[in-house]
Amino acid sequence: MIGRKNAHDVDLNRNFPGQFGPSKYNSVPEPETLAVEKWLQDIPFVLSANLHGGSLVANYPYDDNQAMKPQVDSPTPDDSIFKLLASSYANAHKKMYKDPGCPEYPEENFPGGIVNGAQWYVVSGGMQDYNYIHANTLEITLELGCYKFPPAKDLPSYWEDNLPALLSYIEQVHRGVAGFVKGREGEGVAGASIAVEGLGHVVYSAQDGDYWRLLAPGNYTLHVSAPGYEPAIHQVSVENSTKATQLNITLARINLIAWSHQHDFSITDNIETVTKYSTQLEMSYAMEAVETAHSVLAEKQNGFPGILDSLRISLTIFIKNLTITIISQSFIPNHITRSSTIFCPSAVIQHAQAVINKLSLSVIIDTGYISFPVPSTMSFSSISLCFLLCWVGCTTPVLVNNDPEPFLENPHYLSFDELTKFLVAAAQQNPSKVKLHSIGKSVQNRDLWALQISRNVASGRNLLKPMFKYVANIHGDEVVGYELMNYLI
Repeated sequence: MIGRKNAHDVDLNRNFPGQFGPSKYNSVPEPETLAVEKWLQDIPFVLSANLHGGSLVANYPYDDNQAMKPQVDSPTPDDSIFKLLASSYANAHKKMYKDPGCPEYPEENFPGGIVNGAQWYVVSGGMQDYNYIHANTLEITLELGCYKFPPAKDLPSYWEDNLPALLSYIEQVHRGVAGFVKGREGEGVAGASIAVEGLGHVVYSAQDGDYWRLLAPGNYTLHVSAPGYEPAIHQVSVENSTKATQLNITLARINLIAWSHQHDFSITDNIETVTKYSTQLEMSYAMEAVETAHSVLAEKQNGFPGILDSLRISLTIFIKNLTITIISQSFIPNHITRSSTIFCPSAVIQHAQAVINKLSLSVIIDTGYISFPVPSTMSFSSISLCFLLCWVGCTTPVLVNNDPEPFLENPHYLSFDELTKFLVAAAQQNPSKVKLHSIGKSVQNRDLWALQISRNVASGRNLLKPMFKYVANIHGDEVVGYELMNYLI
């Protein structure tokens, strides 16, 4: 046991991108962090918990605030549902809801066993904030007990205290509203944004158009939109239940010709159907074509090897002794937005010339963003120590072995090799329900294990079931979490 940090002496729960910019802890992402970020982008998780130790509380976002001041509440737009989620764990725990939960730390005052992260202490670059801001996932941090590394003989009592809460929290993934976003021809619409009126947080439909929006009980107005489709508005009522309100949403395709005439200067090239992403070479050729056609305004700038080239468009306008410069820089690594930037240059140029022709300063570029149509054949992705994932596709958990007696009779901490053997055996003994895979490697080249559990793991993701995960042992010296995951498995 070395400590809480990885082999590069980096605290991984400070290493994720922070919402207020980089810090000394996350300016260079660690391999473990990058592996988890990719995992979160690949799988449309809905609800999550990050398992820690050393206190007894359910901690919910945000973990920081712009001023980085401690003991200042920093609520998310989803503060009500986060409090409900945290309370669902604390109230089901045998001790967490009591105050103080840890008599050893009488100065820690957590009414009801929950606390806003920044109200407790400020953390920038934490995993729970990253899940919420970047990964479509609501995550809280669970401090499972008063000691980070209790004696192994105490593990059975930790298990008894936490088991009801672990199961209760899994059930919360079925709260809120859920359904499919589809086009009128029945096609699933991926990347559709589901915005709740009055809440400043948007979630997105998954690859097949399925979506899950966790919400506290109440009446809501949903605004649903997707590239290439007309937006839709729906009213929905959410009950105080772990059975989600079902709301399927149908979107009508946009009339691209009318849209182009109204918003995009009738540039017909921008509404041609595109059926594949552009390669880096194709992007480079497209930029050269714009430079050739508009040599005064456009300049292609070659990137370094392996980095996408960029296109600079600039135009100086003189109106009554007033000089305006329009600059657009096209350099975007994301696949869909990168391919779509091929449409941008002509719109920028037409926009600039329209300003000249009308001698109007009212609109030049709307906060530097150029609107352009995204072909319907493209879609956004669901928007990047030992990790254990429980992937639950049912209302109640499917356990590989619902008898943890072997652990309870001889409680001890598993080494990494012992843990690996246990996980491999679990997958081999239950191939229809359990799948083990590595999401990446640690600095020391150890696998970051994820164990996937569902009723029929071979059939792939069940679109009617939400995705849930527990993550344990992000801190090397807080080991209770991964041991309780072994018991749960």
